[in-house]
Amino acid sequence: MPKANSLHPKAYLKSKRNVKAGLIARSKILQTLEKNPHDAPQIREETGLSYACVTYHLKTMKKDRLVERLSNRKPYSWGLTPYGQQKLPS
Repeated sequence: MPKANSLHPKAYLKSKRNVKAGLIARSKILQTLEKNPHDAPQIREETGLSYACVTYHLKTMKKDRLVERLSNRKPYSWGLTPYGQQKLPS
């Protein structure tokens, strides 16, 4: 389990309660998408999360404009938005 300091800063959402399990899952997804755009099955394989968990968090992050669908054909390819790519000042 990642330590508190390894949580992705963009994993904190405005529209959701930020519980530890959700923060960890979103951090894993965001770290995967920072490398390259992926579809949900690829994200599931890389993160070890369930498919339902991945799709749930992708949809919640889409509402907060962190990620976007890059393709209109299934399986949808997901990538970070410009807002999701912004780095927070250190």
